[in-house]
Amino acid sequence: MKKVLYCICLCVCMQLQTIAQRITLPNGTIPFFSGINVAWRNYGGDCADTPINVADWTKVLDDVKAAGGNTVRWWLFVNASQVPKFTNGYVSGLGTHTIINVQAVLDLALERNMMVIPCLLSFDMLQTSQWGVDEANNKRMLQTDAGIKACIDNAIVPLVTAIGNHPSLLCWEIFNEPEGMTEFGWTPARVAMTDIQKFVNRAAGAIHTAVPGVKVSNGSWNMKVLCNILGHKNYYSDTELRNAGGVQNGILDFYMVHYYNNDGGDNTHHSPFHHNAAYWGLNKPIIVAEYSAHGFTNPNVSATECYKRVYEGNYAGALSWTYTNHDGHGGLADATPGLTYLENAYPNDINIDLDNSNEEDKRLNVALHKMVTVSSTEAGNNIANNITDGDKTTRWASVYADQQWVQIDLEYVFIISEISLFWEAAYGKAYKVEISENGVEWLQIFDTTTGNGGIDKITFTHRAARYVRITCTSRATEWGYSLFEVEVYQSNLALNRPVAVSSTEAGFGNIASNINDSLKTTRWSSSYTNAQWLTIDLQQIYTIDRMQILWEAAYGSQYTIAISTDSIIWNIIYTESAGNGDEDTVSVSDNPARYVRWQGIQRATDFGYSIFEFEVYGKKHVALQPVTQTIALQKGWNLISVSVVDSVGGANAINRIFMGMDVNIVKNADGFWKPNQPEQLNSLQYIEPGKGYLVYMNAAENLTISGIPCRGELLFAPTGWQLIGYPCTDVGELLFVPTPISNYFNTTNCNMIKNFDGFWVPNGAINSIENFESGKGYFLKK
Repeated sequence: MKKVLYCICLCVCMQLQTIAQRITLPNGTIPFFSGINVAWRNYGGDCADTPINVADWTKVLDDVKAAGGNTVRWWLFVNASQVPKFTNGYVSGLGTHTIINVQAVLDLALERNMMVIPCLLSFDMLQTSQWGVDEANNKRMLQTDAGIKACIDNAIVPLVTAIGNHPSLLCWEIFNEPEGMTEFGWTPARVAMTDIQKFVNRAAGAIHTAVPGVKVSNGSWNMKVLCNILGHKNYYSDTELRNAGGVQNGILDFYMVHYYNNDGGDNTHHSPFHHNAAYWGLNKPIIVAEYSAHGFTNPNVSATECYKRVYEGNYAGALSWTYTNHDGHGGLADATPGLTYLENAYPNDINIDLDNSNEEDKRLNVALHKMVTVSSTEAGNNIANNITDGDKTTRWASVYADQQWVQIDLEYVFIISEISLFWEAAYGKAYKVEISENGVEWLQIFDTTTGNGGIDKITFTHRAARYVRITCTSRATEWGYSLFEVEVYQSNLALNRPVAVSSTEAGFGNIASNINDSLKTTRWSSSYTNAQWLTIDLQQIYTIDRMQILWEAAYGSQYTIAISTDSIIWNIIYTESAGNGDEDTVSVSDNPARYVRWQGIQRATDFGYSIFEFEVYGKKHVALQPVTQTIALQKGWNLISVSVVDSVGGANAINRIFMGMDVNIVKNADGFWKPNQPEQLNSLQYIEPGKGYLVYMNAAENLTISGIPCRGELLFAPTGWQLIGYPCTDVGELLFVPTPISNYFNTTNCNMIKNFDGFWVPNGAINSIENFESGKGYFLKK
């Protein structure tokens, strides 16, 4: 019976791994890439030594956009006849307009919220009958280590580095149908498939290293070289590529495949129009990147049906061939009904919004890298902390059951007003979102029974919260729940609060309240003198940690920022002596404040000062009350930690807190302290929150410390055995409450935790301790 259950579970897990997913853009959106191949305007010369025709490219992109498309595929070097450049048989550089032209097309696409797939090279490199093809140079580039390196170092890396993470760049495609110049192919001259694998591996690795986060793919001629079914082999799997070229990060982020009904039989064996994405058994998204724009016969599949089937088959995109309608496979007019159908039927998946991504990236996600606890985790690497790692390609996944939850500890009680959920395909149909200051009392801020996946942006009137909890009650799929990321954003505490200013420029309507109305098109401007000021009343005391000033052209080159709790006593917390305008982000240590005052000292222009927006961010202010912590020390060795800071000394000086006690030695990895010896010989001076300490007592006594509750982080080194302490909290009622070890440690960051009471291992069935307890210390093995 156990063997049967194991087999069933294995089959389910294998099936889940083969579910094709879509591709997540850097802004977190997960569109379907619907479009057409351009594929070139000047064969091999689009990005060589002459400027592109901007009017022509504008028309191309406008035509595709009007038809309902959002993506184009564009060939760059093609057969290497014009670019890259060669010297003494090796690639030596790019064309004079390579970078400029690629940048220009990407910028035109960005203006239209469209994506571009630039394809570097094609099998045409060994079509020796084509003009300008140099068989010897191209074979050297493909077959020798020196040739590959020259192409990467002198052409590929300079190009991709210059373009960077452009919002309209979907990926860099290494080859178009490279199998055509191998044993699978049709070109007069050939290289081995292993040569192609090595080139793809090393080029992909170089791109990933040069521009972290950018995606890389490769356009294969047929599923015959992309799958491990029907007697075929996937030549582009991670293992195959790494074995060929030796570069660990030289792998593809997703697959691209072509299909034309010329592969024999009933023409459906390798057809993405007759098999869904999961059928091929691949573990990455798949874009169908070339097929006839007019559809197929034998059997009949219309142009519209082609786009529809690829979408419904859970592929990541569909790009028909070709805009130019030059070779009998149809053109944009043929593709338009299919493109229009998808845009009308699935507008949320087709209409991409790239303009918002840059603005979103400037905001502070206070959930980033914070601790996450969950109800369950699917077997594998889809762990809880993936949803706060800032990477929208990693994810958490639950077991396959409806009742599941996620909880994030923000560590501090922030004032927040927005929570964004980035769902994977296994999304929540019914769920609610709650927030809490203390983890005990919860406030529901959102509830739905009609969730539709994608990105859920939940906004609300600003609230204080340390904990965010998502409770799911109904799945949308047969799988569990899966989230790429959960982001939590602070509120602008200054929004629409009372503002007082020293003066207002006459006649332009640039009044004081414009600086905190949330509109970056309205502004306040002062009269034309240096000594100007503005004061914002936040209307209650907060703990301020950050301010942002968005300047108009008339900015301040010198100014100060002061805060006050009563508008009488002011404390300058920031001084700017060399301002350069645009946007100033001012991060400060936590400071209690109700009033914020900006004071101008020196203008940068002949005009006054002019500010579009002045934003203030922070946490709930908690007036901490002194507490007393008592730790019972036994005769002999004790393993301890502390959760308060001595209110008299301002720090836990060992010679103060152990004064008069019969202690022999206090020590940890930082050093040791012994009484009755000169202080200069003691290498340990203080007891720090978050650390563990070994204390040897000559007699049993109580250690008592009176002070302010501290926030002690768990401090530990990357590897090896070390001492850690109880994770402190400044929430009074939870100060000394046991907290689960599993809130902080799992298989990714811990092998074992133990102290004199027992031990704990991740997922252990016989753990003898489960919680961190106040006053105790712990050995951690990483």
